[in-house]
Amino acid sequence: MTENEPIASETQGTRANVVEQGIQMFDRKPIIVKPWQPDIEVTKQLMDKIPVWIRLMGLDVKYWGKSALTKIAGLVGNPIRADSATTMKERMTYARVLVEVPLNEEYPTSVMFENEYGKIVEQEVEFEWKPVLCTKCKNFGHRLQECRKQIKDVAIQQAMLKKLGMQNEVEKEDKVTDQMKGPNQEGDTNQPNDQKQQQF
Repeated sequence: MTENEPIASETQGTRANVVEQGIQMFDRKPIIVKPWQPDIEVTKQLMDKIPVWIRLMGLDVKYWGKSALTKIAGLVGNPIRADSATTMKERMTYARVLVEVPLNEEYPTSVMFENEYGKIVEQEVEFEWKPVLCTKCKNFGHRLQECRKQIKDVAIQQAMLKKLGMQNEVEKEDKVTDQMKGPNQEGDTNQPNDQKQQQF
């Protein structure tokens, strides 16, 4: 993942608020926001971790406190914050937490934690967005079947196979034609001369 796009803000208050939050979401995908400076170097910066929203489906509301939620979400990644609907308990179907996770990892569908009675509880985890790694070009943001390099390579391979198939068909037709003509094509051209000799 990279970051290098400057974004203008309308007011100092808006700028301060955005920078303070540090992470903005667009189409459920994270955008890392940092303050601009006159001497800043606008270069692509490689990232090995990324923040993503997770949903702890059906999590008992008694675990929605900051301490318990931090421990449970910490089993997935580094907890950053919960959304307002979770902290205000306005939506009871799941707890939503922003966590920082490494790129190109296997992301769990559930985690295990021990409750206050010493019982192991399996908690379902849903990712709102996962960083998708293309195995062809090794870039994030698209799958293999959507990779332009892969599509181009497949088209080239198909064109080569088609050309090779046409060449094989032509060779087969030439062989069939040769077999129909017989082993000695020159004998047919000499036949009229033989018939003339027999007439004398």
